[in-house]
Amino acid sequence: KDKVNNTGVDHKMPADVKDCATICASKGVPMAVVTSDGNVYTVAGDLAADNNAKVVPHIGHTVEITGDVSEKDGKMTISATDLKHVSV
Repeated sequence: KDKVNNTGVDHKMPADVKDCATICASKGVPMAVVTSDGNVYTVAGDLAADNNAKVVPHIGHTVEITGDVSEKDGKMTISATDLKHVSV
C-alpha cells in the first residue's frame, strides 16, 4: 500500500475516512510509526497493549519511542513500554 495515503489520522483505505487511524487502533489493529527518514516500524509490546491505549492519544503527532527493534522478513518492529510526545 502507498505509505503516503496511509499516514495521519484521516487516510485513504481506500477512500478518505475521518479518524480512520484512531478507530482502527482502538480495535487493536497494529499501529506503526514513520521515522523522519521514512522508515516504518510496527509498534509492539506494552505500547500496543489494551488495543493501543497508549498510542491512540498520539496518532498524527510527532513522538519519540525508545525500545527494542527487531526485523523479520524485511519488516521492522519496535517493542517499547512508553513514548514521549514531541509535537502536534
